[in-house]
Amino acid sequence: MYAFERVTKEFAEVSPSTTSSPAAKTLTHFVTGSIAASVGVLSCQPMDVLRTRFVGQGEPKVNE
Repeated sequence: MYAFERVTKEFAEVSPSTTSSPAAKTLTHFVTGSIAASVGVLSCQPMDVLRTRFVGQGEPKVNE
């Protein structure tokens, strides 16, 4: 939730007209939600790949 709140705040500072109508709010939330989700995926996916590789290694483990 932190990424969404932060991106929404930054987006509102850049384009203050996004809070004027319900359609603009909806579009703003859609765009900022997409950006926040991208940030979340890009930050977590590399670690998930490593975890999956370590689990699938079997014996003998390389990292020991």
